[in-house]
Amino acid sequence: MAATLEQFGHRCTIIDALVPRLSPQQVVRVCRELEPDCVGVSFFSPSLDMSAAIVDGVRAVLLEATVVGGGPHATLRPVETMAEIPGLDYLLCGEADQSIEKFALYLQGRKTREDVPGLVYRSDGRVIVNPWDSPAIISAPKRPWLSGGASRSPYFNVIFGAVDSIMTARGCPYGCSFCSKYGQTYRRRSTDDVLRELEELQRIGVRNLDVFDDTFSADIEHCSNLLEAITAARLGLRFRIRLRADHVTDQLMCLARDAGVRVVSIGMESGSQRVLDAMGKRTTLEMNRRAAETVKRHGLLLTTSWLIGSIAETPESLRATADFIRRIRPTLANVHRLLPLPGTTEYNRAKEKGMLQGEWSVGKPQPWIKLSWMRNESDLDRAVQYVRAQYQADYAALAWFWLNNPPRPALRIATQAVRFASGRLGDLICSARRSRNQMIEAR
Repeated sequence: MAATLEQFGHRCTIIDALVPRLSPQQVVRVCRELEPDCVGVSFFSPSLDMSAAIVDGVRAVLLEATVVGGGPHATLRPVETMAEIPGLDYLLCGEADQSIEKFALYLQGRKTREDVPGLVYRSDGRVIVNPWDSPAIISAPKRPWLSGGASRSPYFNVIFGAVDSIMTARGCPYGCSFCSKYGQTYRRRSTDDVLRELEELQRIGVRNLDVFDDTFSADIEHCSNLLEAITAARLGLRFRIRLRADHVTDQLMCLARDAGVRVVSIGMESGSQRVLDAMGKRTTLEMNRRAAETVKRHGLLLTTSWLIGSIAETPESLRATADFIRRIRPTLANVHRLLPLPGTTEYNRAKEKGMLQGEWSVGKPQPWIKLSWMRNESDLDRAVQYVRAQYQADYAALAWFWLNNPPRPALRIATQAVRFASGRLGDLICSARRSRNQMIEAR
């Protein structure tokens, strides 16, 4: 969006509060120093309170500035967001990089409010939401237009170090119960379009990229063609991609490795087939097992994600998940509580059954699903810690063995990941013991 605005003569500054961990007060202080005509704030459900605090602070110190919000939460709950946060002048729903130009023209008096797709505004005591739709064609990012003031702070991860991002497609054709979607259809960029952006990224010094497609392999043919084109271009870039377990094959992994993919991320979610079916994943435990085996056989790092606390979760499924993670031994296993995001099947089901605790509203506790075997929210946190502790204890022991028995060069990449994990050896063992005791006490 900043690049689009700068292309049409507007000066933009991106304040990324995530990397430097800025508080709402610090963000407001920066805004006051810049004295902008317009301030845009992103709204994500988990950080709703922080976004609301930024809007309130900006409105208090910049009385003449226009304040506009956007993002997934604003798109899914536009009327509620405007009602709860009176400091907002407007919202832009949907993919705002497609409508921001018309919004800027409206602020200049060259368009009407009705001309801006997805614009949300107040009129005669009511909240009006303009219709919008996901564009059929994804515009290529206009990175060359970004000035120094609009460039982002660098992101890091434990495997790559400094990393940038790219998106080759938007939307997802699948319908998992926990995933928040708002009418997006799956659309992909052309191979040539993606290659041009990769070449530009290489030119400015980027070497590591996180491909932020919801599912990079949603269109297998396009995915394969793109990987072949990247290999032929010899850009020397390294990638992390997100795949579904049922898309992982030896052929795809060969193409990915040759193109520079070093990390494959798969959302496996649960070690219980019953829970996977309830989530609408359309995958099986056997698919997940084979995918993990295939990724590792091709020398790639495997990161997995697991969600605890869905409507179908039971103590038995928790143990099954912990056991399954230990069996497949991914490079990293990210275990988190399931967030019943607004508009998702999990959220709607939990609300209908009276299991939803909390609400996605400013100043209120974040929602969670209270299951029959839970007394309070602490039981959900203990469930997450239990699954983490089971596999972390095994990883700590494995790390200790590998550090004292150095592997062959072919396993050097895996060793680097293990060295990172082994730095927390003592904490992991203590955490495992403490979590086991808590689970025993909870029963």
